[in-house]
Amino acid sequence: MAEHEFTGGDERFPARDGRSSQAFCSEDGAERKRALDALCEAYWKPVYKYVRLRWNRAAPDAQDLTQGFFAELLERNF
Repeated sequence: MAEHEFTGGDERFPARDGRSSQAFCSEDGAERKRALDALCEAYWKPVYKYVRLRWNRAAPDAQDLTQGFFAELLERNF
């Protein structure tokens, strides 16, 4: 991904509501997957920007660390 894809926009972490949190506990696998997809989509950019700016990492390193964070999240079934 090009670095310019991650410039601008809101750097804050989005607020989550109770309904989206409940979807993670749903017995419906499709609903759980939608909730996880929405979480990853909403948080990927703020996590990337946090790593990039606060940890002072180069764009490729920040992307790798961000992907690693989400991969760990998926592997541990959080």
